[in-house]
This record gives sequence, structure tokens and C-alpha cells, in this order.
Amino acid sequence: MIAQQTHLDAALTRIEDAAGHVKTETVNGLEVTVEAQKTLCRQQAETEQVAAAVHEMSQTVGEVSSNVQHTAHKPSLIKPTCLRLTLRLRPPGPASMVEGLR
Repeated sequence: MIAQQTHLDAALTRIEDAAGHVKTETVNGLEVTVEAQKTLCRQQAETEQVAAAVHEMSQTVGEVSSNVQHTAHKPSLIKPTCLRLTLRLRPPGPASMVEGLR
């Protein structure tokens, strides 16, 4: 009977030790999980900031492109008018005739 009690006490001690180890590892796992969640939240916030910046840059590129196209089109509209005005403002003579041919 005493041997059985000793054997039972030893088994219970091993079970208590294993339970303590499981508890310790569970707490460690929880701490790692909490840190991982914090890291993911920070990364998500940074990713959202980058996405917002990329969106703004995309809109800016579109605006710049539109302005460039608009500006590039203007000289072709203005050049004939300027040429006509230049020719009208020059006094008649050989020099103005040569420049008008250019």
C-alpha cells in the first residue's frame, strides 16, 4: 500500500510539474501573440499611410499630365496668331519679307 501511495504521489508530482510547464508556455505564447498583434496593427497603419500617399501621388501625376497636355496644345493654337501679328506689325521692306518666309 505504501509503495502504491509513493508511486501515486510521484505521478501526481509529474502531472503538477507538467501543468506548471504548460501554464508557463501558455503565458509566453500569449505574450508573443499580443506583441504580434501590436506589430500587425502598426504595419497596417503604415500600409494605410503608404496607400494614401500613393493615391495622392497618382492624382497629382494625373493633374500634371493633364496640365502638360493642355500646355503643349496651346502653342500650336497661338503660333499662327503670333505670326500674323508679327507680319502685320513689321514695316514693308526686304528684311521683313525674308523673315516672313521663315
